[in-house]
Amino acid sequence: MSKTIEEKHGLEFIKGKYYDEKLSFRQIGDLLECSGGTINYIFSKHGLSTRNGSESRNLVKIKSKYHQLNDKEWLYNKYIIEELSTNDITKIVGAKTQNSVRQHLIKHGIEVRSISEGLTIGRKDDGFIINLPVIEGCLLGDGYLNSYNKESDLSYPCFLKKNKNYDHIKFVSQLLFGEKWEMRISEGDRILNNKRFNYFSIRSLSNKDLMPVFRRWYPEWNDYKKVIPEDLEVSSELMLHLFLDDGCSCLRKRKKLGKSPKIKERQIIITLCTECFSEKDQKNLALKIYDCFGLDIKVRSANSGTGWRMYVLQSQADLFYEIIGPCPVPSMEYKWK
Repeated sequence: MSKTIEEKHGLEFIKGKYYDEKLSFRQIGDLLECSGGTINYIFSKHGLSTRNGSESRNLVKIKSKYHQLNDKEWLYNKYIIEELSTNDITKIVGAKTQNSVRQHLIKHGIEVRSISEGLTIGRKDDGFIINLPVIEGCLLGDGYLNSYNKESDLSYPCFLKKNKNYDHIKFVSQLLFGEKWEMRISEGDRILNNKRFNYFSIRSLSNKDLMPVFRRWYPEWNDYKKVIPEDLEVSSELMLHLFLDDGCSCLRKRKKLGKSPKIKERQIIITLCTECFSEKDQKNLALKIYDCFGLDIKVRSANSGTGWRMYVLQSQADLFYEIIGPCPVPSMEYKWK
């Protein structure tokens, strides 16, 4: 009677191949000229522990027709040391998709970058300055923060702002990018009502330090739509950038009634076009401004947006201009009545 596989080679020998040399049941079976099922039966009969699916997959020899991906040291140097992207490596090895590179990074135990890390790795610093009065003043106006994945804390936001006037964009860019302000300005155009308009814009790179600002202005409870944070700090600089962005003014002529010195011939009407925010947000902001400067601003109905807009009382116009100071850019001087 012929000997069994276990009798012929010995249980300790078979266990050594599995536990010490990390061979699979199939590989041991091929070595001992039997099936993998036979080896599995031997382990089951003796109640020996076996690897789970994940452990087994991690031991599978990596084989790829793109031979460079099989070299862990080469892949590590390209991805970690040289900071190449998966797209760069895909082109080098001649693979069809980036997924081949990504899968081999995982198999080699090389940590794959997050989306934000992938966007920022190896890039040059844009010099962005977290100047909150400027950033938040623009957010009250037409500036905004954008994030690739608003739900993820690993998807860092970037700051964006557009305007048709170059000197306005230049002014803001110098405040937010310092010496690198010029490289962050780009020019574009858009068609509105069958007319083409040129505009200038600035955009920061995605920035981890902007995440707390993004969470305050674009909360999850409001479906990541912009709100005015309750803890917003009001300042003259913030008020200036709000007015530059979304403020307007006009002169209203008024006839004198008798000889009363209290009646002016011309009155300045200042409007802050904040109708993208709720009535509650605007009233809270108006209260903060009053507490800070004693400036009386009313929230009244409007025909656009949320239906509410902020107005500076005519008697407070001089105080308003005193708070924000002189016009910093020539193209906006028309607002300073």
